Amino acid sequence: SDIALSCHPSTRLAWAQSKAAWANLGIADSVFWPQINGVANYNDNSLRPHGGGTVHQYSTAVGLSLNFLVWDFGVSWSKAKAAQLQWRAAQFNQSYAMQQVILQLEQTYYSLVGQKDAVISNKQSVKEAKANLDASNAMRDQGVATIGDVYQAKSALLQAELALLQAEGTLKILEGQLLTNLGLPIKAPLNVAAVPDNFQTKPVLESTECLMEYANRHRPDLLAAKAQFEASEAQLLAAKRQVLPNIQLSVLSQSLYSTNCSAAGSGTDSSTGFSNSIQLSLSVPIFTGFSNTYTIRQAEALKQEAAAQYDILAQQIDLQVWQYYFNLQTAAKSIDSSRALLVSAKQAAEQAYGQY
Repeated sequence: SDIALSCHPSTRLAWAQSKAAWANLGIADSVFWPQINGVANYNDNSLRPHGGGTVHQYSTAVGLSLNFLVWDFGVSWSKAKAAQLQWRAAQFNQSYAMQQVILQLEQTYYSLVGQKDAVISNKQSVKEAKANLDASNAMRDQGVATIGDVYQAKSALLQAELALLQAEGTLKILEGQLLTNLGLPIKAPLNVAAVPDNFQTKPVLESTECLMEYANRHRPDLLAAKAQFEASEAQLLAAKRQVLPNIQLSVLSQSLYSTNCSAAGSGTDSSTGFSNSIQLSLSVPIFTGFSNTYTIRQAEALKQEAAAQYDILAQQIDLQVWQYYFNLQTAAKSIDSSRALLVSAKQAAEQAYGQY
């Protein structure tokens, strides 16, 4: 499982998505910090007054500007909350991806081990079918069997060989699937250990209702869907608040230098100084081309979509718990029955060999 968690592309994808969601949270929180920018301006103006020569005016300005969002009635806060919930959903999705990788690895492993035993069983069936065909030919030579008996034995041999080929092909497919689940190259060498003979299943004492309730509280994919729904609620709240005004504070500090130069060569006039300004602005959205209206409608639809996805997933989880519970009960009982059947088959084989 450690190899699969380290090498499987699904875990790397989930980790990358989680990091992207974390970065998106940082972007959403950046609005609460002041925005500082460097400012540099250069102007060259030419003036031609009536009855006079051309005057050139040069001016440069270098400084810093600071912009800070004072209040927007919770729009930024709602967007930051939505980003935080989306990051939480990405973390839950990462946990679910890891669980799925381990689950697929275990399922493929046990299927592979069982298929290896199936190949051994089919090889034994081919061996027995060949022995039956040889016996039928010998009995026909002695006149105690017909040609029909020989044909039946030959048909049984062909069927056993076909079953062996199919079992070996399935085994190769499972080997490739196991390597893929490990995140390794499809042609990598593979040595799979067998399941011990004393393998025991742990009895499930909880009821299906308790297991369903536990799954609803701990399944990471369902928790991710819940976080996505809560994020859609925050996004809807942010969309509704975008129609409200916002207040911004701007501070600008510049170092100025200006020069006036006459084309007639009468002289130049230069000046330097500093300029500081503070501005508090109120922005009220009046008409945005119905953009805010459609943004709200889209957010409402996304909220309904997230709610429906959560309900669908909750129903699927309840069904999975119900099915897996009884499948486990049946499999646990089948192990004891299979062991008893194996002992009986060995005794019958020994008796038949002794009679032979």
